Amino acid sequence: MTDRGQKGRAPAAMQCGWWTVTGAILGSGGEESISVPAYMESWWAAQVFLAMHWTVPIYWSICAPKDGPTISGVKPQYQVGDDVNVTCSAGPSKPAAQLRWYINGHEAPSEFEIRYSPIRHQDRLVVSTLGLRFTAEPRHFWHGAMKLRCSAVISQAYSMSSEEIIVGDNAKASAVVGDGPVISGGKPKYQKGDTVDVNCTSAKSNPPAELKWYINDKPVRAEFLVRYKPVRYPDGQTTSILGLRFAVRTDHFLRDEMRLKCTATLSKVINMSSEETLVGSSQQSSGLHISENTGAVINRGSTVGCLLQTLFVSTFLAALL
Repeated sequence: MTDRGQKGRAPAAMQCGWWTVTGAILGSGGEESISVPAYMESWWAAQVFLAMHWTVPIYWSICAPKDGPTISGVKPQYQVGDDVNVTCSAGPSKPAAQLRWYINGHEAPSEFEIRYSPIRHQDRLVVSTLGLRFTAEPRHFWHGAMKLRCSAVISQAYSMSSEEIIVGDNAKASAVVGDGPVISGGKPKYQKGDTVDVNCTSAKSNPPAELKWYINDKPVRAEFLVRYKPVRYPDGQTTSILGLRFAVRTDHFLRDEMRLKCTATLSKVINMSSEETLVGSSQQSSGLHISENTGAVINRGSTVGCLLQTLFVSTFLAALL
C-alpha cells in the first residue's frame, strides 16, 4: 500500500516532491514507512529491496529539470589563437547531472574541461557545472565556423526483489516478482570443502543487463566469476549469464546460513542536450534535443523533462546447513 504524501517544495520547473511508502518486512508481519523522491509528472510501479528482506511496492522516479543545460560565456566571433572559455550548467536535479562537452560533434578532450564542485541545495537538488577552455586552432573550425554543444545525462536506480530460495531441512522458494534474474545449479546443502557452481541468468532485454554476484552481501572477487557469452535473439534482445564457482569455507556461513545474491542492472538512457551554438561566421541555435539510447527523439525545441532510469533487480539464494 502506498500513501502519496508530498513533502516540501521544489522549484516550480522541477515539480518534484516525496512519496511516503508503507510496506511489510517479510516474515515479520510488521509495517514500516520510508520516503522516496518523486517526479510528479511521471512515475513507474516498482519494488524496492531494502535491508532485512524488506520489499515494498512504490512509485519511483527522479527529479530532473525541464530545460536542457545552458551555455554561457560564448563570444560572437572567434579567430585562430583566441581563448575559448565557456561554461555549461545543468540543474537543479537529483541525482546530479553528468555533463559532457562537444566540439563540432566530437567529445572534447578531458584536458579542455574544467570541473567545478556541484552546488547542493537544502532540498537535496544539485546544480552541475562544467567549464570548457582551450585555444582555438584551425582544426576547431569547419567552413569558418565552430560548433559547441553540452549534453547532460541524469541517472537513477530502483530495486526489485525477484527470487529467494532457502535450501535445507525446510526448503522453500519465494514467488518470482517481475523479470528478475534466475539462479540455477544450487544444491540442497553445502558444507566446508564443497564446490558451489551456480549460474545467474537475466531476462531478455535491450540493452543487455549487467550481472553481479554477492556472497553474504559482499561483492564476489573476479577469480570466482565465470563469464559466459551473452545469448542474442533475432528481435535484438539479449540474455546475460554470469557463473559463480568457489570452494565453501567455514567463514562463508553466518548463523548457519550462506546467502548468494545475483543482481542485474538494466539501463534506459535519455540524454538532454544544450542548444548547439555555432560561432565563427555567425551564431545560431538548433533547439533543445532529447533522445533515448534507442535513437528515438522524444522532443525538439520544447520544454520537457529528462529521465534516465536504471532498473536494478536482485535475486537471492540462501543455503542452510
